[in-house]
Amino acid sequence: MNKAALAVTLLMLVPALPAEAQTGASISASTNPFYRHRPLVEGDSVSIFRAVRSRQLAFERFRREHFPTAPARTSRIECADQIGRFCYNHSEDLSNWGPEDETVLTARTALISAFDTAAGWQPGDGWVARQRTRYLVEAGEFDTALRIVEQCTLSETWECYALAGYIQHHAELFDASEAFFDQALEAMPEELRCKWTDLSRILPEEVADDYASVECEDRATENRKIWWLSDPLYLIDGNERRTEHFSRMVLNRMLERAESGYGIWETDLGELLTRYGWPAEWENVKVGRDRDWQENAVVSRHSPSAQNFMPISRVMLDPLSTRWFEWPLDQEEAASRYAPSYARQFDYLEEHQVVTFRRADSSIVVAAFDWDWEGRMDSTTVDWATVLTPNDSTPLTIRAGRTSERRVSTIMSGTLDSSVISVEAFASGAERAGRVRFGTAPPAMPEDGLVISNILLFDPPDPLPLEIQNVAEHALASTILAPGSQLGLYWEIYGLSDQNDSLTTTVTVVKGGRNFIRRLTSGFRRGSDTEVSIDWTAPTGRAAFANPHSVGLDLTGLEPGDYQVKVEAVSSNGDQVVAEQPIKIQERR
Repeated sequence: MNKAALAVTLLMLVPALPAEAQTGASISASTNPFYRHRPLVEGDSVSIFRAVRSRQLAFERFRREHFPTAPARTSRIECADQIGRFCYNHSEDLSNWGPEDETVLTARTALISAFDTAAGWQPGDGWVARQRTRYLVEAGEFDTALRIVEQCTLSETWECYALAGYIQHHAELFDASEAFFDQALEAMPEELRCKWTDLSRILPEEVADDYASVECEDRATENRKIWWLSDPLYLIDGNERRTEHFSRMVLNRMLERAESGYGIWETDLGELLTRYGWPAEWENVKVGRDRDWQENAVVSRHSPSAQNFMPISRVMLDPLSTRWFEWPLDQEEAASRYAPSYARQFDYLEEHQVVTFRRADSSIVVAAFDWDWEGRMDSTTVDWATVLTPNDSTPLTIRAGRTSERRVSTIMSGTLDSSVISVEAFASGAERAGRVRFGTAPPAMPEDGLVISNILLFDPPDPLPLEIQNVAEHALASTILAPGSQLGLYWEIYGLSDQNDSLTTTVTVVKGGRNFIRRLTSGFRRGSDTEVSIDWTAPTGRAAFANPHSVGLDLTGLEPGDYQVKVEAVSSNGDQVVAEQPIKIQERR
């Protein structure tokens, strides 16, 4: 099983509740956990608070008794991460979770009604407002919750904005959520704002200490960079990882003096929530050394699609020079995790090819990817985007589209600066997303000599195209080729002048020190397997900023394995440039 698909298990041992609380009539003898409570009566704030708090306590205990029951555990529990009394683990155990019991749904509706009544009497009570929002969002009543919050009369206006941000985040309106959270941060007291914007607990250990040493007022620049790099998908409006963080801070506040599935709320549970979010599933389980000595425990399961979107230290230090494998999502020992609500599965787009070419005042990026899971993409509509972003404050350059084809290729104009490039795909109907992200830069500016671009691999039509727009339509989505493939190569040379009246080119394919060389011509002649070095010389023609080259190669006869494609060009005045591209030949699965 892919590491990114592992379920995350959290285990907490809790002492057995008093017998009356476990088996009393007010909890389990009825489908209505509130039937023994007195009706809510308008009165002073203390009486109202006690009345609704007792109902909230009863509901959570009632819900906890309706958690599915897991088999007892007698084996020693190993912790991947010990947070106070909590043991956080990665597990491949299958969940037995199903829809919530109908009696729990009915009880929550009754609890929300009680909070509605209490809010009518005490509209400025922050605890009631927080719980009311919490359970409305839990029930999926986002519009109702937002209408109520829009009439918020809390004395701390920042909390009204924060509750609105919480609602919009869970409604998947992340751009609106960010706007509300920004208003909340601006309006809240400085000490609290410093706490909410302290990201040290969710950063990799290698950079967390240095980050923690930065004073609160100096963190803004670093935080912008972190949130820029941690945004799961740039094609989704807003930064859902950022709004998730602030939503966790809101939920932490909601759970103060409130019951939860764990039965307690303490500092260690607050840290757990900040780092890993709120669970998606729960179970009751007996845990102990044998059947005669066991205690009650609650096992909570986080979403199996939860991943680490926070950048690793290498990415944080120099994002513009990173490679795609330096953006891992499936780290087991991640400091934090997040499962975007719009995607049950978040994939690497391992099948990809991205090459950047230079123009005098811009760059051209060709990106291609192949995203097919279980043969389903052909029948699924996919939104995709190729995104260039030089830093956290420069607007994104996006080439976006929609397709139902497996292979997607795109060409876009972008900045001349080094950038983070993100190739992204989102199949909303399948609740699946994927991306590949890394640093990229256009070829250097030619000054006193020649410069060569990287090599773009493409599926060669007949005749071979020479214009980049036409080549891009056939760009390969992978550097892994099937035996016997026909391979097109495209590259550009910059810096040719009127004095460069000819260019000598050599193309080789090398494996294990042996040169398998093909003669490459626009007529796409099949070459020889013999070890020979064949050069060709051609006039450069009229000098231009970019001198394009497009050739074809027949790989028939090459055995499976790793190879290096090498293009070497020498001008008539002796300037020499070399470009290399690794490829792999293997049977396709």
